Amino acid sequence: MSIDYQLLSSYFSVHASPSATAALAQSVFGRDAVYPSGAPLAATVDSKTASLRRSFNPQNKFTFFTAATGMMQGNTLSKVLSNVLPPMGGAAGLDRVASAPFWLDLFQPSAADLAVLAQIFRIHPVCIDGLLTGDVREKCEVYDHYLYLSLATLADNAESIVDDMALRETYYHVLLFADCVITVRREPLRHTFNVLLRLLMSPGLCGDDDGTGRKQQQRAAQQPSANKRSSLLSPVAAGPSGACALAPDWVAYAVVSDMVDGAQPTLRGIEAEADELERQATGTEDLATDATEALLERVRCGTKRTAQIGRLLAAKEELIKRMLKRKFAYFQPATQVYLRDVLDRIVTMKHALAMVKETLTTAHADYHTRITWRTSAASRDSEQKMRTMSLIGAAFVPVTGISAVFGLETQVPGMPHPEAGFTDEGHIVFISLLLMMAMVAAGHVLVLRRSF
Repeated sequence: MSIDYQLLSSYFSVHASPSATAALAQSVFGRDAVYPSGAPLAATVDSKTASLRRSFNPQNKFTFFTAATGMMQGNTLSKVLSNVLPPMGGAAGLDRVASAPFWLDLFQPSAADLAVLAQIFRIHPVCIDGLLTGDVREKCEVYDHYLYLSLATLADNAESIVDDMALRETYYHVLLFADCVITVRREPLRHTFNVLLRLLMSPGLCGDDDGTGRKQQQRAAQQPSANKRSSLLSPVAAGPSGACALAPDWVAYAVVSDMVDGAQPTLRGIEAEADELERQATGTEDLATDATEALLERVRCGTKRTAQIGRLLAAKEELIKRMLKRKFAYFQPATQVYLRDVLDRIVTMKHALAMVKETLTTAHADYHTRITWRTSAASRDSEQKMRTMSLIGAAFVPVTGISAVFGLETQVPGMPHPEAGFTDEGHIVFISLLLMMAMVAAGHVLVLRRSF
């Protein structure tokens, strides 16, 4: 059985209070341990985050990390080694540093830097070409002794908008070896900082006074079950001498996980924008011409960003499925469990994107329906006004006709007959004209009534 009945008995014996449970957890995992979800047992997140922000510069060319030395930065490797070697025992400790699993992060490396690294680590020229150009598709390529991941992510800076519409993308490259991991980036992305913070929050990873791992080895001998439980909660692997060491595959997982998590704030913003657009599209207030154009522009922007994030998540989903299906030797079974968790998060986010897309489509359709209804209402109003004007005109037709009669050269009753020079036949002509105008007016009224 894999159940720790001794720990279960201790858990049953504690009082049902958060403080008692926290004390038990700290006695098992240590004061600075973390829950499986990453939540700290002690209030150390803020202090370690602030400490890392003071010491970490995302624009340093080289960032070096091992379990024994922690994080070291510099614009040259010689400066990094000058900080690494003294606590490791001088030049004699270089072999120990080089043999321990490490993470090397490069910011804007030159062609010469990549050429030297290609010679040291036997990197294929195709990978070097992708690292130099920077703009490649997302892919996962397997070579003889390493795994190459090209990952697209969203840019961090505020000017990460293309044409006021799409989100700007950049690439983060990962070279995963059996005993180290190398990452290459062209921009000061947040992922390096976030992964370093997770590493610093891991229990027992960088807590030795001398950096040799002897204290972890002694604690492991005294509390083997506790050490086993700690290995499930942190990116720590057992080194050749039994000391704690960095797990390179965990760093690769953490980079992918942080990219997926980094898209969630953008997704939440698009969700809020879509809900607001739907409210405005189905509202009762009238929209001005400028507001109408702005609303349509926001709908188009939300649709484009939704498609963009969906494409990024689909590429990550395909890569993770490929890594899980092929059972790469570079990913340990414990790390593959983490990858499956990332895959679940991607599926959840894709469902949210589908809802956002449906909301935007509904808002767009409702807005067009609203515009069509307003256009029809305006047309009906204009038609009603034209009918009124036509009826008024039809009512004045006989009056106009009668007034026009007095301008004709015919005999009109009441006018002097002999002096005007008219004959009696003028009365017949006048009466005929009146009858004809009456018939025309009656026919006009009948036609208008049938039409209306």
